[in-house]
Amino acid sequence: MKTINLVACLLLTHCALSQGFISGVVQDSTTGVSLPFAYVSSPSSNSGVVTNEHGFFSYFLPKGENTISISFVGYITKDITLSLEQDSLLTIDMVKSSESLDEVIITSNRIKRQNLNLTSKSIVIDQLRTLPLVFGEVDIIKGIQFEPGIKSIGEGTSSLFVRGGSDYQNLILMDNIPLYNISHMLGLVSVFNPDAIKSVDLYKTYYPAKYGGRLSSVVDAKQIEGANDKIRVNGGLNALGIRASVQGPLNKNTKASFLVSARSSWLNWFIKPEDDYFPGFADINFRLSLPINNKNSLQVGSYFGKDWIDGYNQYDNNWGNMGLSLNYQSILSKQFFLSSSFVVSSYENQLSIGDSTRNNSWKAGTNDLKLEIALDYYKTSDLSLSFGLSSIYHQFTPGQSNIEDESIDDKDALESALFSDIDWQLNDIITFSIGTRWSTFVNIGNDTWFIKNADGTVKTLTNESGAYHFESNLEPRAKLGFDFNERMGLELGYARNSQYLLVLKNTQLGYTSLESWFPVSPSVKPIISDAVQLASSLNQWGFQFEFASYYQWVNNSPVFVDHARLVNNPQVELELRAGEGRNYGIETSLSKSFGQLNGQMSYVWSRSLVYHSEIQEKEFPTLQDIPHEFKTNLTYTINNHWSIGAYWTFNSGRPYTAPVAFTQVEGRGVAIYGERNQTRYPNYHRMDLMFSWLPSRHKNGYQSSWKLSVYNLYARKNPLAYTFDFHTGGGYNVPTVYQYSFASIFPNLSYEFSF
Repeated sequence: MKTINLVACLLLTHCALSQGFISGVVQDSTTGVSLPFAYVSSPSSNSGVVTNEHGFFSYFLPKGENTISISFVGYITKDITLSLEQDSLLTIDMVKSSESLDEVIITSNRIKRQNLNLTSKSIVIDQLRTLPLVFGEVDIIKGIQFEPGIKSIGEGTSSLFVRGGSDYQNLILMDNIPLYNISHMLGLVSVFNPDAIKSVDLYKTYYPAKYGGRLSSVVDAKQIEGANDKIRVNGGLNALGIRASVQGPLNKNTKASFLVSARSSWLNWFIKPEDDYFPGFADINFRLSLPINNKNSLQVGSYFGKDWIDGYNQYDNNWGNMGLSLNYQSILSKQFFLSSSFVVSSYENQLSIGDSTRNNSWKAGTNDLKLEIALDYYKTSDLSLSFGLSSIYHQFTPGQSNIEDESIDDKDALESALFSDIDWQLNDIITFSIGTRWSTFVNIGNDTWFIKNADGTVKTLTNESGAYHFESNLEPRAKLGFDFNERMGLELGYARNSQYLLVLKNTQLGYTSLESWFPVSPSVKPIISDAVQLASSLNQWGFQFEFASYYQWVNNSPVFVDHARLVNNPQVELELRAGEGRNYGIETSLSKSFGQLNGQMSYVWSRSLVYHSEIQEKEFPTLQDIPHEFKTNLTYTINNHWSIGAYWTFNSGRPYTAPVAFTQVEGRGVAIYGERNQTRYPNYHRMDLMFSWLPSRHKNGYQSSWKLSVYNLYARKNPLAYTFDFHTGGGYNVPTVYQYSFASIFPNLSYEFSF
């Protein structure tokens, strides 16, 4: 450790006295919205720099006259000539391009690595509007599902299964607010309103050390800061919902701005089911951007979302996320950038069922208080550091029932971390990143837990106050990149991640809103993964070919025993076993982003397996083990007004546990199940189509667009789930299989406007 510290000190003391710093913020010239991950380069330097998530950069250049070039996807490249005699702080305004949003091609080494998208991807919201998305609804999560290595289960859902991980192993953030359930309308719509989101960054397996607490991926979304030039209004309408947004300046002198955006389903306003179930949703996004001066700014972000399902037999299920974040940034000096956030958030899920014979209710949820402080230090253009701390106070309600002895005790915990990252460009070819995260998790407060003894008896333990259980893990990560030339790159990476939160839910259900989050404890171990990956990219003749392979070892992978009782069970942790899992695969993709025909094709071969001796003598597939997956999405731009998009996907059938026999118990048919997840659904495939029309903008500034989409064009009836029934009568035992499928074909017309 002393050797490592000495090397770091030597790196940090390397500085050229004949050079100076250009620091600044890159923003949209019209709205004043900052542009994260814009690229700044200069002929005076062998490398360029990328703005951080707040649009800030610090560039080390020779003193004297320099020309810098700033590039960003969808904007006109800007060149600035200046004389650097002393350190400068700039505000750089970028003008949007009227051309199509083709990817900016830049030959500098650092941006070339940024464009490889080997471990991260920046989602461009405007590009999603041209894709054939489900029911014509522009949806960020559906756009992420186009990426290789990311799977969904079911029809049109918002679930994300990244490289073999479970859907709850993804960290989903909106303005630093954690989102525990990202689905509206049973997954047909996600919680991300496209009119309220500025940028989305996706990380798979390897991500900066400031992110933690999940194993598979990070989806970090930032809300629009609000235009500071004039009031702007936009919205849309389709079969799934109606939405409207307003943004504009609060005070033009201070450049303070606001954003308010709201969505709601509308079919439920007219449809009132008497003998069926019908879902609905509503959400609101709000953001205030309050620049204090040219070096300090404050943002207030909030989100409120609610879903409900009403039906017969007084069935009522509602759930939702809500949160408020205060985010502060400060340019402390030419080399130091401070960011901090304070977040209050809540997730709640309630179910009630009542009729003449029963009245049952169930409640689950999570409340969080989070504080995070991070400091970025730009030693040179080639060497930067980031370090900080975060702490989250959790309050869990794993399962509260109106039947007192069937409730699970509420649980409190404190999850904290210290983190650091070093990014170093050694030369024109090699880039090296190393980071570490020291995470801790402490169970505190009044609680009861259970441990099963070797003889099968159950031991009950209690705690009245204070801390009673402590977990700690060191999570190192490292990445080595090679940029051989302007067309070819290679990357090697390793990361360890820990997760202290688990989920109780029936994963066989097509409807999965009934879920409950709960923490590790003396009887539940944290999940720990070690992952390695190799990735490469080749750009030739305007095409980009990407290849990635990964292998992930998962310790304490949670596995529920057969016939586990997950609801109204105070001893639910006894239904859980800590297995050993492995996820591995190969991802390939070919994309084209120039000319009238654009798109991407990808093929993925992967496996997701788990083992525990109490469950089965050999390892078995997880529910997200889908070995083969092929995706293709194409967009043909006919002219400035018309375009056609098509999407086709094919994948292996997912596994399930099928009955191997039936018997009778007290006159009732009972299924006898075989080995876990050894049977598979039929192969899944589907095609979607979308026609887009963008009329010319009116003289008064009004812009509209129409989209006609067709989901499941050739009416493939892919099974969502099977249920098995057993009938007796006439001396015959007759097992029956029922298949549940989505609507065979679903056309939709959507309308969007802005002014």
